Amino acid sequence: MITIDYQEAKQLVLKYLNQDAEQRGYHLAVYEPPIEFEYGWVFSFNTEHALGLRPFEKKVQQMLDNGLSLGQIEASLTNEDREQESKEVGLVGTAPIFVDRQTQQIRRLTNLHYSPMKVQLEEIREEKTGRKGVWCIYLTELLTGQSQKMAKLRMLLELSPVELMKHIKQIEAPLFQGSIRDAWSLNEALKENEIPTQLVKLEE
Repeated sequence: MITIDYQEAKQLVLKYLNQDAEQRGYHLAVYEPPIEFEYGWVFSFNTEHALGLRPFEKKVQQMLDNGLSLGQIEASLTNEDREQESKEVGLVGTAPIFVDRQTQQIRRLTNLHYSPMKVQLEEIREEKTGRKGVWCIYLTELLTGQSQKMAKLRMLLELSPVELMKHIKQIEAPLFQGSIRDAWSLNEALKENEIPTQLVKLEE
């Protein structure tokens, strides 16, 4: 099967990111090196300015290297230079991009609370390798006598009184087994309710 290499993947991402660069007034660049997997790469990106590739700053540095004083540099800057300086900003909260080594498909990884990048990358790994993981949630301490936490646990897991007592007395048994997405969501809900848990991936 035909695959792409890193440089080809990088060019795909840059083309994707900068398809409307002229309209925006600035270009985007990728952080290097990316996160690499056997089936693709995860690229983070920002403006060229934020990555130290700012054309305006390059021009000023070149003039300094050529021995010009600050006054001479200031006098030589054009209106276009000053306009460019005002446009070159950094971005925050950008979603990383995954590039598939085989299909060349580009996916935006929405790094949201209910579906963080870790969850999406695990789902991509399962899809590409065909190896499904089973994720378990375990209590990390006994809840005996902690009535409020026991009530929250019972509600979140929809347990009967008997099932609840079994879980809080046998913390070596998992509270939940399932997919990474379901396990992550439930574990976050348990943590928000101050129920001490650990999310563990079983061997495939």
